[in-house]
Amino acid sequence: MVTPYSQRDTEWAYDGLGHLKSPTMGEAGCLVTAIASVVTDLTEHAMAPGYLNGWLRENNGFAGSNLFVFASVVPLGLQLVELIRSQSQPAPIERLSAYLTEGAAVVVLVDAKPGSELDSHWVRLISVNEKDGEIMDPWQLPGKERVTLSTYFGEGWSPARAIFTAAVYRRKSTTRGLLDRSAEADLFEEAPLAEESAAYQPALCLRKAG
Repeated sequence: MVTPYSQRDTEWAYDGLGHLKSPTMGEAGCLVTAIASVVTDLTEHAMAPGYLNGWLRENNGFAGSNLFVFASVVPLGLQLVELIRSQSQPAPIERLSAYLTEGAAVVVLVDAKPGSELDSHWVRLISVNEKDGEIMDPWQLPGKERVTLSTYFGEGWSPARAIFTAAVYRRKSTTRGLLDRSAEADLFEEAPLAEESAAYQPALCLRKAG
């Protein structure tokens, strides 16, 4: 079960993203909104996007003004398993599908306007195969967040072509042992930052592909 959130929900759409008043969550909060769904489903913390945005501000969740730090949600009870960059090679669809089957959460970067320069947009992957998939799309209006991945396909594209980055999270396992404080600190410090454009929503974050 995936908790759907829309960044354009009026409860938080007008909140400034990160430490700035502009852009707002409604304009550029796709990544924070997708991560809020992951936190809500995989941890004991039911965090709506507006609440998570505030929590990240207070807990070093943003680099600079509004660049999401992928490992910043580790203290909430998550493990950042893998960050897969696929800008120059096909995304590993079979591996992503296996992660989903075992209960992990996968947030992926797609092209909001496929066909030319990469217009970065983050969504949560619900299911995927070689032909298509289902996503929770933060850009959709409340109640309409579940759409097909092919919404963001260019001509002749497949999921392997449409996914440019994937961040994989698991619930922190008590059977495997929680990360100790030093390991958790290392993960927090060393985890890659979102590229500036990757934190932005359609029409606001155009950047060159590759």
